[in-house]
Amino acid sequence: MSTDFKVQEQAQGYSPQGVEIDFDKLRFVIFKSLLWIILIFGIASAIAYMYLRWTPMTYNAYSIIKLEVQSSKNFLNQEYSVYSGISYESVNMSGEIELLKSDLMYESVMDSLDLSVSYYSLGEISYTELYNQTPFEVHYQSYDHQFYGEGYIVQILDEQQFELKYEEDGNKQSKTYLFGNTIQLKHGEITVNLKRPLLEESLALSYKFVPHPKEEIKRFLNQNLNVNIDNRKANTLIVSFEANNKNKAVAIVDAFIRNYKEKTISNKNQGHKQMLHYLSQQQTIVKDSLSRYEQLYKNYTSLSQFSGLKDQEEILNRVQELEQQNALLGTNIKNYENILTLIADDSSAIYLEAIANVIEDEQLSGLVKTIRAMETNLDRVTISYTTETIARKQQEDLLKANHNALSELANFRITLLKENIIENRKVIQKLQKTFYSNIGGDPVLKRINKNMNVYEDMASLFASKIIEVNIVKASTVEGFRTIAPATASSTPVAPIPSKVIGLSIAASFFLSIIMILVRYIAHNKIYSIKQIEKQTNAPILGVVPEYQKEEMNFSQLVIHKNPKSSISEAFRSLRTNLDFLQSVQQDNQNKIISVTSTISGEGKTFVSANLAGMIALSGARVVLLDLDLRKPKIHLAFNEDNTQGVSSLLVQQASIGECLRDTEIDNLKFITAGPIPPNPAELILSNAFDQLLEDLKKQFDIIMFDTPPVGLVTDGIIAMRHASVPIYVTRAEYSKTSFVKNINHIIDNKKFKNLSIVLNCVPARKGYSNYDYGYGYGYGYGGYHYGGDGYYEEAPPKKKFPFNLFS
Repeated sequence: MSTDFKVQEQAQGYSPQGVEIDFDKLRFVIFKSLLWIILIFGIASAIAYMYLRWTPMTYNAYSIIKLEVQSSKNFLNQEYSVYSGISYESVNMSGEIELLKSDLMYESVMDSLDLSVSYYSLGEISYTELYNQTPFEVHYQSYDHQFYGEGYIVQILDEQQFELKYEEDGNKQSKTYLFGNTIQLKHGEITVNLKRPLLEESLALSYKFVPHPKEEIKRFLNQNLNVNIDNRKANTLIVSFEANNKNKAVAIVDAFIRNYKEKTISNKNQGHKQMLHYLSQQQTIVKDSLSRYEQLYKNYTSLSQFSGLKDQEEILNRVQELEQQNALLGTNIKNYENILTLIADDSSAIYLEAIANVIEDEQLSGLVKTIRAMETNLDRVTISYTTETIARKQQEDLLKANHNALSELANFRITLLKENIIENRKVIQKLQKTFYSNIGGDPVLKRINKNMNVYEDMASLFASKIIEVNIVKASTVEGFRTIAPATASSTPVAPIPSKVIGLSIAASFFLSIIMILVRYIAHNKIYSIKQIEKQTNAPILGVVPEYQKEEMNFSQLVIHKNPKSSISEAFRSLRTNLDFLQSVQQDNQNKIISVTSTISGEGKTFVSANLAGMIALSGARVVLLDLDLRKPKIHLAFNEDNTQGVSSLLVQQASIGECLRDTEIDNLKFITAGPIPPNPAELILSNAFDQLLEDLKKQFDIIMFDTPPVGLVTDGIIAMRHASVPIYVTRAEYSKTSFVKNINHIIDNKKFKNLSIVLNCVPARKGYSNYDYGYGYGYGYGGYHYGGDGYYEEAPPKKKFPFNLFS
């Protein structure tokens, strides 16, 4: 990087180490933003006030409960705990929190409290929620969801009637109804009843009630209920609820605690019920088994002895014979059952006849033979007759009757055979008893006695446990204690004035800082002499304050109107500083001063006219030339026409005497630009222009140029080459900081080493202390207003707002 470039960077305010904060610029931006900061704080304060004024108060009610674990009970020699064996240290507090915040609890609270309707007292600005304090109550039935809306307004007229206002399908309704009557609406029906005698103040109030669907009430409970662990070691929970009415919040917390108590006892008793049910089932089973064994014992002991059978071998032979008989009887039973199966399946008589031959039952065999013959005859009839003939139908009915008779006979035989088997078994049992008595004890009887004793002990145990569980059930209490009953704070928890005000102040500070930062970054206008000094080495000729005494649509000569004003003092200071600059120039170059700027609107015409006038007041003969041949303005400053002037002289259509105009200051004359030529730059470059200057030097001590803006056209640069003292005008809060680069460019590339700078239109207020005028007159007369954004100077638009966000 070259040395010149580094010098240029430092002159433009850049630092090799990084971006530095310009504290002068920061102070200027802060001062310019004071009104915005005040406005931000004012708006934030207004918002905070409206929020505090119109936001319904929210109250918090809370209660503290302590979870407890009941002692264990001994059941069936096992530890039976109310909490299913969970120890005291492992109480699941999170589970209890979930229970309190469950839909089951919400349903219970909704059943115990009437939350289906909210009541309000209407005020001029806001409304107040009432709970159990309205003189009436509302019952409703909705047909669809459109019934629920913004609510219904009630104005009580007297003890019999009231006025109801509501909106239905977008139309406002207002009707008078009687208390107690059912009001039929499009989307539901409403009944309004008086709860107590009316007070006089109730007639002066307007009430509002809002019905809520079940889902909305459940959502309201869920959103505003908080259950948190208060002390984990002590197993304490804090149950809190927020609502716009203090009494409502307390009632809801009480309802949650009350229903939680009921659910806790119900849950415990549910375990007891299940245990009693199990014990009762087992007790019934044990009693049934005991009864069965008692009956076995009774039947077994009632069997008589076979006194005639003393020989053990004879008894065993008899038992074997009876068992063989039972086996044969069982086979016959099976055969009869097969016959029933064949009849049910409508099988052929051939199969029935085969089984009948095995059974050796003459009656059965006769029926089977008859059925066989009837089937043969039916086959013969079937060939000759259709299914609808009487003969065939009679044969089928007769066959069916014989099948039924055969089934009845088979069932009868099965019953007789089973009875024979039972009788044989009884005889076998008696023989066995006699046999065991002869050999010293009956093992069957011993087994029966043993089982009877076991079931008697179990029956006694179950009976005692049922009594024990019933005692535990009767003594069941909730698993918690209420340490702090439900209470609500006297002051609302929201909105908190100090918090709202603090937030508004913090937001105001934050927004102010953001605004200042944005304006600091976006600000690219010249605001102080020090800023210009940082970016260029050109000398500062002086500053001109803002002229505020009168509104001007174009530049004018004002210094002679009030010689002691701040604007006059400013131009005196410029004249003095100009004398110092001219003192170092040669005598033949002390005649010409040019005034230019970067763009239109920076005030070069105002500075040139008034500086020329101030020099003329010092006794020097001064002529002011309007070289802005494209958009002339000097004739407007002196309230003259522009029929002939510089352009007329350069084309030799008029003489100097014809073009010179007088002013209110004796030694000051001016020449207007004249008719606008098509080639202004060529005219200034012509020899005629040089000759014009030579002629004017003979008549005047000082020649002043009002040149075009050099940032737009080249005419100004051409004219400046004839000047001994070129002056470059910048305007505070109008000229961009990049315009200073243009000054440096003119100095470096155009070789205007004697160029000086004037800062124009400096606001006369505290934020501009860097301008340091150096004179003590009041600033009430300072400055002027004119100029535009483009090349052609126009009167600036009047500001409709006293300050600009990014200026």
